[in-house]
Amino acid sequence: MHGVLFVWPDEHSADQAEATPLPLPNGVDFNEYTVFPAYTRRVPYGFEFLGENLADPLHFPFSHHGVGTTHREQGGPMKAIGIRESGMAGFHVPFHMESYDLPSDFTFQAPQLFVYTYNLRQKQPKLPFFKKQGEQPPDAFTLCL
Repeated sequence: MHGVLFVWPDEHSADQAEATPLPLPNGVDFNEYTVFPAYTRRVPYGFEFLGENLADPLHFPFSHHGVGTTHREQGGPMKAIGIRESGMAGFHVPFHMESYDLPSDFTFQAPQLFVYTYNLRQKQPKLPFFKKQGEQPPDAFTLCL
């Protein structure tokens, strides 16, 4: 899907993959989006550490220092708007990254989907990995599966 390879380690993987939808955000039609080149890297720690890091919106300037236009100096306060939805299936929190002056949303869908959505209609920073076609400025989001 969109140049991303998903590995399903099971002898019946083809049938299971066909019958199981990908854990993607609700209400997103990927045919309307263009995938920008992103990066993938191996890290020497487990999912529990990675999950905690991904769930912290302030990790971005520190963990991604030197990637594109991101630098540690951009780190700073964040105004959390408050949890909108919360439960066993996950949670949704709107927030505002003051260093980027960017209204954003963070959604976690259990067990492993982390979604950052950026409101680029007010600002258009240089950080989207995905953008909606035909709209200027676009909405953008980053998926971490």
